[in-house]
Amino acid sequence: MPKIAFYKNFWFFFYVYDLRERRHVHVEAQKGRFRNPAKIWFENGVEVAEPGNLSKKELRLLANIISKNIDVLNKQFDTYIRTGKVKPVKLDY
Repeated sequence: MPKIAFYKNFWFFFYVYDLRERRHVHVEAQKGRFRNPAKIWFENGVEVAEPGNLSKKELRLLANIISKNIDVLNKQFDTYIRTGKVKPVKLDY
């Protein structure tokens, strides 16, 4: 489960077995002990696939962040695919 990016208290990651799917990230906030990450597609447009336990307001914010950072996220995916490693980067908004 490589963590590829973060924004404030949100962590963006993917599961290695998901690499066969259309590009997407899972996002979770550091909220309490129960974690249920959202799944957000970003290949061919940004679309929330699963909201997890995030609010609609948080999901709108995350969709905007992802839209503005698609190049960064793609670079992180490509780096992991090429090297098997990746360091999380801070996303801009």
